[in-house]
Amino acid sequence: MHRLVQEHPTTSVKMVFLEDKNLDMRRYNAPTLCTEVAAIFVGDNGEPPANRDICVYPVGNTCQSISPLNQCCDPMTYPLLFPRGECSWNTGMEHVEERRTAKRTRVTQLQYYAYRLSQRNGFSILHNSGKLFQQYIVDAYVKTEGSRLHFLRQNQKDLRIELYRGLLDALECRAHNENIRTGKLIILPSSFQGSPRHMQQNYQDAMAMVRKFGKPDLFLTFTCNPSWSEILNSMEGVQRPEDRPDIIVRVFNMKLKELLEDICKHGIFGTVLAYIYVIEFQKRGLPHAHILLTLDSESKIRTKDDIDKFVSAELPDPCTDLRLFQIVTKCMVHGPCGTININSPCMRDGQCCKSFPKQFKDDTEENVNGYPIYRRRATEPVQVGKYSIDNRWVVPYNPWLLKKFNAHINVEVCASVKSVKYLYKYVYKGHDAASVKIQKEGALDHDEILSFVEGRYVSAPEAMWRLNEFNLSHKSHTVVRLAVHLPQQQPIVYQDGQEAQAIERAALRKTTLTSWFELNKNDPSARNISYSDIPQYYVFDKSTTNWKKRQRGGQNVIGRLPVVIILDSERYYLRMLLLRKSGAISFDDILTVNGLRCITFQQACQEYGLLRGDQQWHDALNEAAQFQSPRQLRMLFAMICGFGEVEDVPDLWVQHQVSLCEDFVHRYSEQTGPHYALADIEELLTSYNLSLQKLHLPTVDLPASVLERANFDVVEEQAKANSYTMQLNSEQRNVAEILLSAVYNNAADTPKCYFLDGPAGTGKTFVYSTLLHTIRGRGDDVIPVASTGIAATLLIGGRTAHSVFKIPIDLNATSTCNLKPNTKEADMLLKTKLIVWDEAPMTHVHAFLAVDRLLQDLTKCKEPFGGKVILLGGDFRQVLPVILRGSRTLTVASSLKKHALWLKFHKLYLTKNMRALESERDFGAWLLDIGEKKSGSTIQLPLQCYPSIQDPVHQLYSDIDFSSVTPQELKGRAILTVNNERSMEINNKVLEFMPGNETVYKAVDMIMSEDPQDQLTFPEEFLNSLTPTGLPPYELKLKIGCIVMLLRNLAPSKGLCNGTRLIITKLQQNIIQAKSIDGTQTFLIPRIPLIPSQTNMPFKFKLWSISRWYGTKEKTYLYMAINGFVSAISIDSGKELAVEVISKLCRMCNSSSNRAHDCLKHIGSSGSMEFVGVYRMFE
Repeated sequence: MHRLVQEHPTTSVKMVFLEDKNLDMRRYNAPTLCTEVAAIFVGDNGEPPANRDICVYPVGNTCQSISPLNQCCDPMTYPLLFPRGECSWNTGMEHVEERRTAKRTRVTQLQYYAYRLSQRNGFSILHNSGKLFQQYIVDAYVKTEGSRLHFLRQNQKDLRIELYRGLLDALECRAHNENIRTGKLIILPSSFQGSPRHMQQNYQDAMAMVRKFGKPDLFLTFTCNPSWSEILNSMEGVQRPEDRPDIIVRVFNMKLKELLEDICKHGIFGTVLAYIYVIEFQKRGLPHAHILLTLDSESKIRTKDDIDKFVSAELPDPCTDLRLFQIVTKCMVHGPCGTININSPCMRDGQCCKSFPKQFKDDTEENVNGYPIYRRRATEPVQVGKYSIDNRWVVPYNPWLLKKFNAHINVEVCASVKSVKYLYKYVYKGHDAASVKIQKEGALDHDEILSFVEGRYVSAPEAMWRLNEFNLSHKSHTVVRLAVHLPQQQPIVYQDGQEAQAIERAALRKTTLTSWFELNKNDPSARNISYSDIPQYYVFDKSTTNWKKRQRGGQNVIGRLPVVIILDSERYYLRMLLLRKSGAISFDDILTVNGLRCITFQQACQEYGLLRGDQQWHDALNEAAQFQSPRQLRMLFAMICGFGEVEDVPDLWVQHQVSLCEDFVHRYSEQTGPHYALADIEELLTSYNLSLQKLHLPTVDLPASVLERANFDVVEEQAKANSYTMQLNSEQRNVAEILLSAVYNNAADTPKCYFLDGPAGTGKTFVYSTLLHTIRGRGDDVIPVASTGIAATLLIGGRTAHSVFKIPIDLNATSTCNLKPNTKEADMLLKTKLIVWDEAPMTHVHAFLAVDRLLQDLTKCKEPFGGKVILLGGDFRQVLPVILRGSRTLTVASSLKKHALWLKFHKLYLTKNMRALESERDFGAWLLDIGEKKSGSTIQLPLQCYPSIQDPVHQLYSDIDFSSVTPQELKGRAILTVNNERSMEINNKVLEFMPGNETVYKAVDMIMSEDPQDQLTFPEEFLNSLTPTGLPPYELKLKIGCIVMLLRNLAPSKGLCNGTRLIITKLQQNIIQAKSIDGTQTFLIPRIPLIPSQTNMPFKFKLWSISRWYGTKEKTYLYMAINGFVSAISIDSGKELAVEVISKLCRMCNSSSNRAHDCLKHIGSSGSMEFVGVYRMFE
């Protein structure tokens, strides 16, 4: 050896790990365990190399290379591990007789190393060789994986791939030119886990699970603890855990299975619908698992109390639970880092990449950018090692899991869909990698030869995990990937020179798509199942290429269509159709729409109304022209221009001018008729802040005879004012007199701002109407507005406050209204004598501040609201401003009462209930006591709140004959639910009661992003599964005669507001016809875009839909389900009743607790507390 060293001098080099901010530091981070042995190699997509330079120097000067497959490679590389020089694995090694099978007679390289690495009785030099053992494990994995991929490439190098149609064309050309070569060489997808292609497929599979079950609710990170007794008790002599990666991975794998069993079978978080997990190593020497859990609706973590029940981010009290305190301080304290420890691995540019230390927080906030902010109360710091830490450094955890497993288990609540993309991208980010620099030692800087290498990093624990063939990722459900291809364009794999045989085979074999066509032809029961859902009910037999009905297990199977980019246009549109059309028997059937066979799939999508473009508006107007008057058509035309995002409005006018002008042409002439029609459209467009000029339509002088002016008949208003005044009670009369005095008294000391406080039924709306009629009867202007569209319809001439004052949707403390001076709207505000604003407590204080700025600017007066007399009204006992996922503190802070502006208002009160019957006085008083917190901490429900029948649909509709029901019968009934999910269930049941055929409208969802990656990340079917606040469902089911509720302010001046109830009278493909609830007006509703203002999603989201929901109202039935405890409360009159649970019962030890504490013995388990009783929501 000395002679070899002398004859073959070597150069010492060193390898330095580089950290580049532009690289993903979760993959390219530097190793943190100095005792870890790992391999770094360069290969396509992280594939290990098949060959390496292994040189043997026999006696003499010649150098001889040896193959990694040579049976002498291991004993010559590791002479200490093979002291007798015994041979290692070779390609001809055979199984013993009892292990031999017909298909497998020889031992694979993987099987051999699994055998060698297994622990047996007696001393093993291999398992006691320390770092050399780690090196042997890493070397074994790299050789095994490299050899396997090399074998696949060598045996498939002649395989080619071509589309069926292309191969036929090539064979025809070959008859004329024998030099033609078909197809392209196969680029084999990476066959080992961790490649980018494999990760992307897993990501899309996970998104298919999200589409079916919804967003994940919990994100867990479970890290191996080398101090587990199972590991320490297995050490021999002076061994340390890092010396035995074989034991570490086996123990962790068993612990992971036990954790999943506790979560999924024992339900410590509730019922788990679906889960995924991914194993990582990240150069830390220990494996860890990322787990995503989706819970069922009864187990969803919805409130901050739910979060606090399962997740803690605080140090436990050592006096109460010393063991938990010890585990938290050992396993769940971050860093510390920052100024305390600037050398911590988490530090990036002087900042912690995990944003520690966190801020102190007295209460949990439910949703901030997709994640909650956990409670971290300010407590006295404790000494952990050489650092003093407090709750700001604690990583969120579940106490029950932590005490059982004694390991780092980070538990995070996923508060919104916004977290979906990050979480799934995080867990499927790919294998560990390293960016290193190799340089000679002792070389001068200017002569230094640098070699930068970017490669894959494999540690001993990861190599051992893979050699044991443990799962690197797993899903609770099987995801079946379905084929999407054009006619005769399915891919065919064949060997070069065997094209004709490949054509013959392909003609006999079907794809999952063509086999689905055959299934629909032969099996009527399959025709109502969409292509993407067919794997749930049928299994694809690859040997016969047929779909066969499943006997069991379908509930754990999900179908997924591959993502297709828009550049592959026809296949993209075919995929869009396959998502919507069930029962197709051929490609021609998919191309046929309403009896018309389209030429392309894009044209078929256009006919179905799935694509943006003006054709849908032409179709809507053509449909409506068959049964509606020109006046209704003009209202529809204006609505389409206001909401439809029409690309060419002038062309829309020209194409439908005849039907839009028919009445005016008949009344006047063909020359002047269009002018009158345009004048009418101009007036209708004002509701949408549009004009003929803005839409590039011909402008005309507006004939006064055509316009529906807002002026009221003074004589009629005076008569109504006298009638209403006669009916006022003393409280109401006093309020009216005070307001009229303020309007017509110009004294400087007269208050201008008023708030009318009164519970429901005390006659606030009646007072408003009296004031409106009185002021209009005197020839003056008054502006009635309300915070909601439905409340605005109760005021004569009422509109929403947002539409009158042009209040912006996204409000902040400095927002201003989008209303310009010297406009008709501004002049109206200047002339008005009084502004009436109903349901004011629902409005955010920032809206009032914006209106205050607007009126001061218009009037040039610095008094509140520009010196205008303003009357706000409402009941603070009811709904306050809605703050998405906001805490009680944030909700109260958004109220007008918490702002200095509230001090400017003079308060008026109504107390006498004029609506309730004498028999209902006690019930009304009971509700009022709840609102004024006079009922105590526990609510005693009246007996009439307990129905004898627990089925709300049967309770309300069993006495109705839907074949002859009148609107008056339906409008007096309603079912109130605590969430939209329950509402959908009940609505579907009600719809089944109704006669007639059901019409299903399917929305078209899209991401408002120009980034093509977003289109791939969030496929359309995932968007279809979302139900953002304020949007109808993806599938909207309706019948003629059902009562629906608008979700948009389509035309507030015409009574079409958010919350307006209508009765369906006609269901067309592109429009819906509906009547007002009193039957006096008919409206046409087109398909319009809906963009939720607050979605908590990482993208802008648009839904094209008929803007509808369905429901009923008056006799109410409150249906509640809280964590499995179902309560049904019948309320014959009155407002909604808010209830919440006050007591809990531990299912494990039967101890009870108040709502502030869970059972300490079983804290963190879903069984620790069960709800028993009710408690008032607002204190």
